[in-house]
Amino acid sequence: MNGLFSDAPIPAEENAREPEMVFYQKTPVRIVLEVVERAGFGADDVLYDLGSGLGQVPILANLLCGVKALGVEVDPAYVHYSRQCVQDLGIRNVSFVEADVRSADLSDGTVFFLYTPFTGVMLQEVMARLQQEAERRSIRIFTYGPCTFEFFGQKWLQWENAKGPHTHALGVFRSRL
Repeated sequence: MNGLFSDAPIPAEENAREPEMVFYQKTPVRIVLEVVERAGFGADDVLYDLGSGLGQVPILANLLCGVKALGVEVDPAYVHYSRQCVQDLGIRNVSFVEADVRSADLSDGTVFFLYTPFTGVMLQEVMARLQQEAERRSIRIFTYGPCTFEFFGQKWLQWENAKGPHTHALGVFRSRL
């Protein structure tokens, strides 16, 4: 998908990753399409991609259904690349924040996507942040990859898939209020 959004070369990471940060991996297009389909985004929804990498999830989701989308990414080179793609495509309602997810403002998010950007304590801290947000309002969380198993066991979340969690399937959760 990078070639669709920009002809610029994929940038090298500028920041050294913390030990529990997972290296950048492109989200499969089929997963983004499934998020858009399963989310059924409404006019008031705001999609957050936590650990957004090159910004493909927020950009594609917006292009497909017009949802307001925001990517949170710690690496400045990736944020610059994502912002350039948005500018080149002339897209509105998509933005990117250079921030650590553990301290980023998530207060207007209604839908959150994670393609296993973190593991261990870092993932636990992000899950705690999302739980705090879920105490204020109903949220939905979509996961892909091994982090799905971590979210699956959370009592504050309701699993919305027909089958149990799988590494290569989209995990769909709704907060319990």
